[in-house]
Amino acid sequence: MKRKNIVGLIALLLIGALAFAGCVPSIYSKGVDYGDFPDRKIPIYDDAVVFSFDGSKTECEIEYGTGGTIEDITEFYQKELDDEDYTILWESDSYKDEYYVEGYIEDIYFEIEAEEAPAKLERYFSTTVKITVEPYIEEEEEKAVPEEDEKAEATPEEKEDAEETIKVPSDFNPSRLDEKRIADFNWDNIPQEIKTKFDEGMDYYEEENYKLAAEIFLECAEAGHPTAMGMIGDCYYFGEGKQEDVEKAVYWYTRGAWLGDESSQYSLAYAYIYGESVEQDTELGIFIMECAANQGYLYAQDYLGWSYESGIYTERDIKQAAYWYAMAAEQEDIEAIMWMVEYCMFGTEETDPDYEQAIKYLEMGMEQANSTAYYYMAQCYYNGYYYEVDFEKAVEYLQPALEDEYDWAQAMMGWMYYEGEGVEQSYEQAAYYYELAAEQGNPMGMNNYGDLFETGLGVEQDYDLAFLWYSRAANYGGDVAQYNMGHFYYEGWSVERDYERAVYWFKLSADQGYDESQFSLGRCYENGEGVEQDLSLAKYWYQLAADQGHADATAALEGMEDVEAATEPEKEEPDQEWNMV
Repeated sequence: MKRKNIVGLIALLLIGALAFAGCVPSIYSKGVDYGDFPDRKIPIYDDAVVFSFDGSKTECEIEYGTGGTIEDITEFYQKELDDEDYTILWESDSYKDEYYVEGYIEDIYFEIEAEEAPAKLERYFSTTVKITVEPYIEEEEEKAVPEEDEKAEATPEEKEDAEETIKVPSDFNPSRLDEKRIADFNWDNIPQEIKTKFDEGMDYYEEENYKLAAEIFLECAEAGHPTAMGMIGDCYYFGEGKQEDVEKAVYWYTRGAWLGDESSQYSLAYAYIYGESVEQDTELGIFIMECAANQGYLYAQDYLGWSYESGIYTERDIKQAAYWYAMAAEQEDIEAIMWMVEYCMFGTEETDPDYEQAIKYLEMGMEQANSTAYYYMAQCYYNGYYYEVDFEKAVEYLQPALEDEYDWAQAMMGWMYYEGEGVEQSYEQAAYYYELAAEQGNPMGMNNYGDLFETGLGVEQDYDLAFLWYSRAANYGGDVAQYNMGHFYYEGWSVERDYERAVYWFKLSADQGYDESQFSLGRCYENGEGVEQDLSLAKYWYQLAADQGHADATAALEGMEDVEAATEPEKEEPDQEWNMV
């Protein structure tokens, strides 16, 4: 949940570079001159294919792909950079899907980032690597510590000055952070030169030139710029341009938060919630998070919505979650918008659906061309939520989501072709859309695609394929798919007949309220199929199905009553003497 701007490789741009060249570029091997790349001081993996180069000898970015794995790249750079000429500032652990190292050699600062090739490049490479090079600006070195026998006793004034540089404000009180708002900060106290430098630092940060950005942020923070305090805190927290140091990060977050910087308050809240460099205090952390959220800080609003929704760091409270998500939605946060759509459309145990509000959020989502928003709007027209039922309108709203290959829209379109609602009925078209959704793992698409194979509508009948798709859908917990699994085991279609397994699947589905499974489970108990015969349980499950209007269950109940009446023993007349007494 910690905020961080992450700018990865943009796959479309990389594909564009390859297309512009007309083919995969020539091989660049270590030791071969490549344009302005800085004197080959930064090693490049053997058999690499360079597909992007931009810059000059003093500042550039090069990207290449290779067939080597992340482990291969990690091992290569750890070996190549293990030389006294290279100074490593920070190096990530060797992860399965990424590797990062930064350092400098002579006057060159470099960053090397390796990750698994994105989907659109994986046919060419296993791994892509980006190398960023810029001038190295050496930090001001700390004064050399004298030998033990040469140490001079610091004066009280010097000690006080040294201590002040690491202390938080003397009047800092976390419980009063709700009084600290950036809107109240007196910006006239910050020289224009510092404000200008901070903006320059932000430009460097956005360009991922973290080294220069961190130096500027530190200077501005020491000059009293609140937002710079939060930014240098981030640099220390994430190891961006500075060696990772959570303690220093929290120090700067604390100073920034006390001046009212909302991003610093958010980060300080995070530190208290998770006990990072401070004693863990979840209640205080949530309080500080609310301070940031009340200033309109989006990440804090999202975090509080999630916290109240999940009940992990607060008592679960869906109404409170909705309050904070609604605040975030007003800032056009798409995830919060879609959460509010579902909250308003479906309601909760405590709240009824509010279709008017749902439409408001759906329109916000569609303004951002969100596929899920278009899908839900189609549902509104299909089911008559707020609007009159209009199948053609539903089809119209599905189109943008279908163009984005949204799996739920594909499944719904398949259903509409199956039923002939809003479109001319076509089992073949239903199969087409169900298959698209099923291949993406959509449970409705998988189950309904299986149904077509069972019935032979739109496809050639194939019980094996039907069972395959039912089984995949059932693993997602769908009640209809679970019933279908039970039905196949009960009938012995594609699998050996197994009443016990049939009962297992019927029970899973029946517990979710599916009437067909409730009826089938009642039949198993009545006949003793897969379970010990139990007429009372049979009647129980039949009754649940009958209450939902299941005609066969109603008939089964009536049949059981007739049987019981015919087999019930006649009552013996009481003994006359007994009656007299």
